[in-house]
Amino acid sequence: MQNLVLLDWFVIVGYFGVISLIAWWSSLRQNTTKDYFLAGRHVGFFAVG
Repeated sequence: MQNLVLLDWFVIVGYFGVISLIAWWSSLRQNTTKDYFLAGRHVGFFAVG
């Protein structure tokens, strides 16, 4: 296995940074646990099934 170069580390850190920002942003949009579990009642039937 080859060692990771600096660019690889930037991509890995950037990926986790973007995922963390998305999680933080989505947590701000949910006011209650009901919003979390029911997705604000905006999920189509195909996603529930």
